Amino acid sequence: MTTLAHAPKSTTRHSAVALASPKRVRTPAPDRTPPAPARKPSRDLFVDALRALATLAILTVHWSMAEATWTDEVLTTGNALAHGFGWVVTWPLQVLAVLFFAAGAAAAYDSRAGRTGAVALLRARIGRILWPVVVFGVGCGGALAGLAAAGVPGQALVTLARLAPQPLWFLAVYVALLAVTPLLKRCLRALGWRLPVALVAAVGCTDLLRFGLDIQWPAMTNIVIAWAVPYTLGLVYAEAIRQGSLPRPAVLTCAGVAALLGAGALVIFGSYPASLIGMPGAKISNLGPPTMLVVLHGVGLVALALAARGRLVRWAEGSGKPMIRTISQRSMTIYVWHVMAMVTVVGIVLVLLGERLPDAWSVDWWVTRPLWFGAFALVLTGICTIVPERAPWGARCRAGRGRGDLLPVLPTPRRTKADNALDHSSALAPRRTVNLLVAVSRTPAERK
Repeated sequence: MTTLAHAPKSTTRHSAVALASPKRVRTPAPDRTPPAPARKPSRDLFVDALRALATLAILTVHWSMAEATWTDEVLTTGNALAHGFGWVVTWPLQVLAVLFFAAGAAAAYDSRAGRTGAVALLRARIGRILWPVVVFGVGCGGALAGLAAAGVPGQALVTLARLAPQPLWFLAVYVALLAVTPLLKRCLRALGWRLPVALVAAVGCTDLLRFGLDIQWPAMTNIVIAWAVPYTLGLVYAEAIRQGSLPRPAVLTCAGVAALLGAGALVIFGSYPASLIGMPGAKISNLGPPTMLVVLHGVGLVALALAARGRLVRWAEGSGKPMIRTISQRSMTIYVWHVMAMVTVVGIVLVLLGERLPDAWSVDWWVTRPLWFGAFALVLTGICTIVPERAPWGARCRAGRGRGDLLPVLPTPRRTKADNALDHSSALAPRRTVNLLVAVSRTPAERK
């Protein structure tokens, strides 16, 4: 009471005013800043680079096979790689497993983007490959009809009709794997790495029946099972990238070398042919149907490619970017038409010019490789210029707009309220900094 009686009048008056008029709390203005636009989906440059390099390898190995004669209007074809040590070329250039690996990764990214069912995956991917295949069929049919009208013998027409569509089998297996992708993903969640191991074991069992007991029909299942191995590894890779659990390069290198050594042991100690592609007159083909040798070779290539992922990504970001973009934009047209481009050049040389092809593996054959490959590439470039990659009607797929076929797009993460608040605070940061500098620069009298 004594303290209250002797208190200054000003203090009592201010306290009364404070009790009578509570301090008004300023409510912040509503945030009218529009949310930042969603970031564009980023590409998996490693898979893009793998697909581009694998496409070039496929072109190289197929164009190296050119061997044909035209005698008395009879067309005879062979395989230049069937001579000498041609089988050696097939080991670095038979990279179909790498293509299936990239396809599996792309399917995994599509699933994350919302296409979780088999129908959704098929609808998203088939639309990108159907048009080039239809155009290819119409073009080849028209070319064969024109040759028949020009008087080309039926035997030659049958040979050409058998050669031109050979690359399309890859697309048939790819569609089958797309259809079972949801099942494979469920099995991966349940079994993990044991799933690809089980698929490899299944291929080994069918080979035992095929070569040990002469039971051939189970081997036909390898047409899907064998290529499901690298395809499943692509699914595993996409999940490992999401979780940041990709094995170290040293581990991947050891696994790749071990797989390739196992493939070599099958050739040395087993009954497998050394060539990784079918050769004329050979009793056994490692591709028809695929064998354990092809599976181990594919696993080895995929593991070594994963070990070099960092270097491939840096190359894709730098000097390799133009080449990857060019191939990606025309990938399906390049793939389905590259054999037809080779057949066109060989036909012109044999029939119209009346020249012979150089003998395989001769000095002339090696010296003229750049000339022949240049001619094949020139014709293929002309075809890619004329033939549209996509149908002229209908909307393009958003995931593949201007980016080529079968190439993966990493999904864009959803933006949360925290992300928008962070962007808003970042946008207001310069204004707050200016206000703070102005306040500090004022004199004490100005602050009052």
